[in-house]
Amino acid sequence: MDVLDLDLENVVKVVMNNHHHRILPLVDGDVDHMEWEEGLGINGGVEEGYSDEYNVLESIDDKMELSHHLAHAYSVCAQAPFDTGMVVVMDGMGETYRVMKKAVEMGDETYVSDFTLCNDDDDGGEEIEIVPRNLEELAAKSYYDWREAESVYTFCKDESGLKVKVSFGHFLYHNCIGWC
Repeated sequence: MDVLDLDLENVVKVVMNNHHHRILPLVDGDVDHMEWEEGLGINGGVEEGYSDEYNVLESIDDKMELSHHLAHAYSVCAQAPFDTGMVVVMDGMGETYRVMKKAVEMGDETYVSDFTLCNDDDDGGEEIEIVPRNLEELAAKSYYDWREAESVYTFCKDESGLKVKVSFGHFLYHNCIGWC
């Protein structure tokens, strides 16, 4: 923002993501909780500023949140020097299945994930291949949750904008041992 000589009053929309947990509910109502996480040393204590004004942007009203792998995909698609393509995200530590599913079930319009794209009635919905195939059943029986490991997206850019579609999602069981 400094390079462009802008300040917070110039920001009209905020799109955010955090692969450890949903961040928007914390931003909107519980900055103290974010400060508490800083004190715990999330990510080995190397990250600070969760509650910093330039991170939470409390003064901006129009906010939305993208699931972790979808955030990666959109950042690549928007910067791609071509109009169509495929993006593979393989960081092994994406969003949790339960968070994405709950947002769709609750009709949370502030949160967009692969499952939101699958349930987009404007486009007739999309088919997504999920591995393991019985993920819903496995997640219902699990104490911990399943996280996105690999995801595949296609995109198309034209004068009307950017369209991202999801075609594949591989989830891994996340028991928090060695990752938290």
